[in-house]
Amino acid sequence: MKDKYEGKVMTKKRIRKSSSETEKTPSKKLNLSDKSNMAEGNTKLDDTILKMLEDLKTGQNEIRAYIDTKVDQLSKDIADKLDQKIESLEKKFDVRTTIMEDEISVLKEKIDNMEAQSRRDNLIIHGIREEGRETWSQTEEKVKDLFKNTLGIEYDINLERVHRISGGANRPIIVKFSFFKERKDILRAAKEKLRGLNYESSLFSQ
Repeated sequence: MKDKYEGKVMTKKRIRKSSSETEKTPSKKLNLSDKSNMAEGNTKLDDTILKMLEDLKTGQNEIRAYIDTKVDQLSKDIADKLDQKIESLEKKFDVRTTIMEDEISVLKEKIDNMEAQSRRDNLIIHGIREEGRETWSQTEEKVKDLFKNTLGIEYDINLERVHRISGGANRPIIVKFSFFKERKDILRAAKEKLRGLNYESSLFSQ
């Protein structure tokens, strides 16, 4: 029993001594070298963060530049395609305009020929007295009387149309012959019968 008691006492003393030694052991303080290392570590961390931010900003600028380049290229492509389309339409328009101008020129020539052909069979007679409210048939009888009794035409002249045109008193009469030969006969007879007159200006005009 005594030995067991003594063992317990010794154990307690050791525990107390160990505890006392622990209490007496001073805490380890950071020296200047450790502080310097920590400051250097913080600086490196700051540098890393700054570099990451700069890289991020550079990446944003590169993306923005890439987008701007693509937008400019797309705008240029669209403008080029529009220019090509407009140029193509202008060429087609020019071709169609040329075709239309040629067709108009041909039609105008045909109309001129038709008008010339029509005028070729026409005569305008001046100086025949006009009655009030004179009808077309009355005008035609006056023209036929002129041809027969004044110019001495012995056969019946075939007339397509006889009517007066605009003017003052005793309006001129336009006569359209059915046959060009008969018109020539009238002019020949007028030249012979009205030799003392300038019949083309005073009586007939073409």
